[in-house]
Amino acid sequence: IAALFLETGKAHHAAFIETDGDDPEWPLWYAEYLHKRLPPIVGTTLTISDLTYLMIELDRRQKRLAPDNPWFEFYAAELLKHLQQLGTNDHDDFLPDGETIPSLSEEQMVEVDRAMIEDYGISLVQMMENAGRNLAHLAQRRFLAGDPRRKKIAVLAGTGGNGGGALVGGRHLANHGAEVFVFTTRDEEGYTGAPFTQLSVLRRMGIHPHPARSLKSQPGDFDLILDGIIGYSLRGAPSGIAADMIRWANDQAVPILALDVPSGIDVTSGAVSEPSIRATATMTLALPKAGLLTENARGNVGELYLADIGVPPALYAGAKLGFDLKPIFASSEILRLI
Repeated sequence: IAALFLETGKAHHAAFIETDGDDPEWPLWYAEYLHKRLPPIVGTTLTISDLTYLMIELDRRQKRLAPDNPWFEFYAAELLKHLQQLGTNDHDDFLPDGETIPSLSEEQMVEVDRAMIEDYGISLVQMMENAGRNLAHLAQRRFLAGDPRRKKIAVLAGTGGNGGGALVGGRHLANHGAEVFVFTTRDEEGYTGAPFTQLSVLRRMGIHPHPARSLKSQPGDFDLILDGIIGYSLRGAPSGIAADMIRWANDQAVPILALDVPSGIDVTSGAVSEPSIRATATMTLALPKAGLLTENARGNVGELYLADIGVPPALYAGAKLGFDLKPIFASSEILRLI
């Protein structure tokens, strides 16, 4: 594998000899070169999209963790770790061929939440539980090789529903044997409603939240980061503590799994704020958010999954949405979209 990476680097440099190998789109070039050459060696196929994002991630990790080591050897070792965590993704469930689903703007997602609570009597806590359980399931399957025992998980939680869902995910992973550390954007007194309930449950389990400022003193040896800092209600670029948490997460050489939307991304337009979470994968809820499907947000979204939170299909047919949907999650509660 290291020899193939070295060959790829030399081929790329030869293709861009006039610019001395300088190419801002090099991750895509590498991905296309590796796409047919890598499977015979590793025994599985990765999509060009997956390979492109992986090149970006490996470059970032190598510069941070092993800047003096031969880059091709580092890439090879990290690729093997990635494949082990991925389990080759053979068990991912996708939408059936030819089937499409609509995407939602922020305004439409607000309507979904309103209708769930007011029209159907499905509480925020119920939705939060469904989201967090699926988040933990995806984390365990995709990033923890199916076994979270003794794995260190950092949960970054804001005060809203997104933070509450991430807290639920952390709780389930702790129940399954993970060592979970919770970092919050405010003191516990700043949390209300369902997110406060989730914090209280964790505290009773002996998992006490840490203030965000303590992140700077963390050793940085986490196996996974769960991003629940800011959800679809983003207003302007993240600032203050939320911005510090985002920058800390991006600086860690570990995967980031974002809940619903990477913090800092506009769910309607896909506009990328500074700073914004650069997720390895995003698990969005109910229906995909329009902004996550834009090319602009692609590098921050990573792999895109869609998870069930219990929305009745009839809700989408209401006058304010007007979607005629078949049951989306008939085959699985989590579907991979990208």
